[in-house]
Amino acid sequence: MNGLGLGTSTYHVVAAEPLFAERFGSSPVAAYSLRKLSTSYKGPCVRVRRRNDGSESDIQFTSSNELDVTALQEFARIGTGSTFTNCTVTKWYDQIGSNDLVQATAGNQPLIYNGTAAAVISLNSKPCIEFTAASQSHLENSSNYSNPSASSVFFVAQTTQKSGSGNFITMINFRNLFRMVLSPSGLSPDNYSKYSIGTNNVASKFVRFLSGQTGDHDQQTALITWDGSTQDASTGVDSVKLFLNGSSQTQAFGTVGFGTLSSGNIVNGHSGGNDGQSGDAKWQEIVVYTNDRSADASDMHSEANTFYSIT
Repeated sequence: MNGLGLGTSTYHVVAAEPLFAERFGSSPVAAYSLRKLSTSYKGPCVRVRRRNDGSESDIQFTSSNELDVTALQEFARIGTGSTFTNCTVTKWYDQIGSNDLVQATAGNQPLIYNGTAAAVISLNSKPCIEFTAASQSHLENSSNYSNPSASSVFFVAQTTQKSGSGNFITMINFRNLFRMVLSPSGLSPDNYSKYSIGTNNVASKFVRFLSGQTGDHDQQTALITWDGSTQDASTGVDSVKLFLNGSSQTQAFGTVGFGTLSSGNIVNGHSGGNDGQSGDAKWQEIVVYTNDRSADASDMHSEANTFYSIT
């Protein structure tokens, strides 16, 4: 008996494209972004608060792994008309663990939707979270990451220098990992340069970068990383590395005036002390590791740049 000649179909399951958190060796210990960074994460992106009535809602990711800006706009709509209210971020969800960044005080919550303009706050056509010095807006948590040594923080943001004559502007502080500050413009001499970074391992000592530069940064990627042991031989300062848009920056060392690092993990602000100023900034992404990711600096920038079109 002749066969009917019916072929057998074979179906292939196409694996999901690995996202940022899965592409670079060891998994991060925390990840925050307005895009999805982990294929295994099934939760929301941010929790937002409506300014007009104080109600809150979780905003999810779309099927294309981006913030659901349509849902955000609908939440910001007042009634069924064409009037909108501001929306602020009360929680930026951790896509890796449970280290969510939060802000319960309404006056200190950063902005994500501008009701007057009826538009999601954006940077280079991608959603962002806007922090302002005037409101000392910041997000924080109290998590204590397990490894106080080798560590890295990668982020995508636009930071702005503020005028001043004495205080730092704290841009990011992760307890037992790093503290990164942006010195005010107008300092003479330039004691702290554009960026200064210190670890909790050596208090009152720091590495400084971009000496003599003033003004604001454009949107950029930054990777701060330390191998857990290397120090400058002459000063004993932890040799923290900084990569901007994938390029290594020249480092110098400072041994006075930085202060001890506070407890808690804070983005774009500091809750108190003599360096408690906030700066203006727009944040889009922060990924935290407890290992040295310096070898991945260029690839991390390239991956983020494909999405954000930074350069």
